[in-house]
Amino acid sequence: MIAAPKQPKRVDSEKHRRFVAEHRCILCTKGVLVFAGYVVSQCCHDRRGFFCKGKRPCDSKTTPMCYQHHEIEQHKMNEQAFWDKHGIDPSLISAQLSEKSPDKRIRELVA
Repeated sequence: MIAAPKQPKRVDSEKHRRFVAEHRCILCTKGVLVFAGYVVSQCCHDRRGFFCKGKRPCDSKTTPMCYQHHEIEQHKMNEQAFWDKHGIDPSLISAQLSEKSPDKRIRELVA
């Protein structure tokens, strides 16, 4: 029997997700506009290579995206095809944000 690949450590951090959502969309630079107390940018989790169904990857794997790109475009495409279409490697962006995260647990993951 073949064992399932071991998943990396997963950290759930509301503090880090809020930090990421404070940045502009990585595709169109929209966001960071506060409307009725809510930030327009959303956290998009990079699910490439993540095998646990029904669970999100670690919050260190998040990038900021506007509603248009995150919910309307990215959720309707194959994830790798979406990133290839835009010529972006989300792991580089999420690593840069994780290094500056206000959550020490997230910073330790990329150290």
